[in-house]
Amino acid sequence: MKTMATSAYRYRIAALSLVAAAATAACSTTARAQASSQMQAQVMAMAQACRADIGQHCATVQRGGGRILACLQSHSGELTPSCRDAMPKAESLRSQAAGAGTLPK
Repeated sequence: MKTMATSAYRYRIAALSLVAAAATAACSTTARAQASSQMQAQVMAMAQACRADIGQHCATVQRGGGRILACLQSHSGELTPSCRDAMPKAESLRSQAAGAGTLPK
């Protein structure tokens, strides 16, 4: 009888562990999704600030992998004030995306 009780106890502990692991994974997935959504909003704001500069200096550059940012950086002396002001934030976002392994190719 004691073995059955011990087995049932171990089963409950295992089930609770799985529930806790699933809850943790869901929370971290939600946090990543929120962070990704915030990052996308910031990227869109930067793109809006640099829309004219992207069109003028980087229209033929393939998007993804930080190529547009690199193009804008190569034209830093020619950028509009709004784009120039947005560049430090864009560089920070690029670093965050690279660090998180979410940088598109």
